Amino acid sequence: MKDKFEQQHEVHELKNYFAQADIVVLAETHHGTHFETIAKFFDQFLPQINGVFFEIPVTYQSSFDLYFETGKVDEKLENFFRGAGAEGKNIRNLLTLLDKIKNSGKEAICIDSSKTPTDEYTHRSPTNGSYYLRGASRDEDMFENIRKQSISYPGKYLSIVGAAHIKQGKHHNSGDDTLGTRLTQSQFSNKYISVLIGTPEAVAEEKPDDYGDVIIDKKVE
Repeated sequence: MKDKFEQQHEVHELKNYFAQADIVVLAETHHGTHFETIAKFFDQFLPQINGVFFEIPVTYQSSFDLYFETGKVDEKLENFFRGAGAEGKNIRNLLTLLDKIKNSGKEAICIDSSKTPTDEYTHRSPTNGSYYLRGASRDEDMFENIRKQSISYPGKYLSIVGAAHIKQGKHHNSGDDTLGTRLTQSQFSNKYISVLIGTPEAVAEEKPDDYGDVIIDKKVE
């Protein structure tokens, strides 16, 4: 690994990524396995930011909003947890992260494509039929959702996204520009940094140069 990357086996104090960046993206090597590291980001940076973008379908925004208002998990969100669990992804810790965001008075924003057809998300993804797209790919939809939110409500944002969407070049499924490529080549280019999170083994499977920094997560995946 390049010397420019700081390998932190225990993340006590994070770099001040938001000193220069308006958008900091945490690139997870494996969804749902980096809770402790992500929670540290929340504890350190939530006071500085407007909100958090999640790679979760926009379909669940109403469930997020309901949880913020009432503390209740609706059936749609509960089914989301069950479905992820069936795939071996324990993401129920998401509720703890939502609590942190709610208590800080910030926003939690779903940015991924829809799971159901809507007036806006009209066409089924040709590479992942469980998604309905507004643009050409999920990466385009996520980028546009970040862009629109940032224009409507300027400020600083943290985002949690799978590493495959943040690496440079084309996404291996859609063949379209990744979210990371779009952010790098857009108006955000000088205000954006990505941070790859994973065990040494998981990070070794990626291309670290595609990311602005790397944090080695001690959690066993």
